[in-house]
Amino acid sequence: VVSAAKHAESVTLFDEENPAFLDAFIHSEGNPEIPTGMGVLYAKSRPVYETEVRNQKETIGQKRGPADLHKLLYSGETWQIE
Repeated sequence: VVSAAKHAESVTLFDEENPAFLDAFIHSEGNPEIPTGMGVLYAKSRPVYETEVRNQKETIGQKRGPADLHKLLYSGETWQIE
């Protein structure tokens, strides 16, 4: 075990948002001189799905007005089963 405090100049800080670090870990697998990466190796910041869906509903609601299920069901091509 190497002390990061004593060897700060040779320690690389891991950045889970940088794919180059992930690539380096993949290509160093099996090298006894490089520690094995554990935990989150890569994380890309992306919008939360629920937030995006909510924003999309609000945007469409502002453009088209409030939803009307009756109007939706009786619009366009419809047929009756007799």
